[in-house]
Amino acid sequence: MHQQPGRRAAVSGSSVAWGLRPEILALLAAMANGTIGPFSRIAFEAGAGHAEIAFFKCFGAFIIVASICLPFARHRRGLIELRHKALPLCVLSATGIAGVYFLVTWAYRTVSIPLVSLLIYAAGGLVLPISALFLGERFGMRQIMIFALILLGAVLLYAAADLTANGLSGVLLALLGGLAYAVFIVGAKAWKVGSGLAHLVWMF
Repeated sequence: MHQQPGRRAAVSGSSVAWGLRPEILALLAAMANGTIGPFSRIAFEAGAGHAEIAFFKCFGAFIIVASICLPFARHRRGLIELRHKALPLCVLSATGIAGVYFLVTWAYRTVSIPLVSLLIYAAGGLVLPISALFLGERFGMRQIMIFALILLGAVLLYAAADLTANGLSGVLLALLGGLAYAVFIVGAKAWKVGSGLAHLVWMF
């Protein structure tokens, strides 16, 4: 998948700082993301609402990322330099972080965690045609086959699920969360905002 030069440089710099390849960081992020659904269910059982859980997810992430970022002078300089990108970062925050966290956490309340996860990625697959249309990116057969398998998994889980009216609303919420995720990815590339700890502090 083609990356903008600024995006590629930012990702490369982050991976060098951590001593890991971008692919490894993405895999670790996916593994950590897999814990969100179960922990959300535990919080539901403890009496928390979906809005509360979504808020504290974002707030907790902000505290962690800021604690890692602020002790280092170069990251503090990065925070100041990003003030010129405050508007696109706020838009990305509203879609890719606040929107996704809120909608997906709400969906976890009524739909199975695996189905929510696959629906998010199925809807997020809109990144492929949108990126091709607006960013001129090209995708090979491998990316198309992966997206087709995600869709197939979502369809099979949906067909096997015993959904009530609340369950159907959860499916819609998961799909909307995936759409917000797609907007986030395409917006980040279109605005060439880059990536890094300072970006995460701004968005969270």
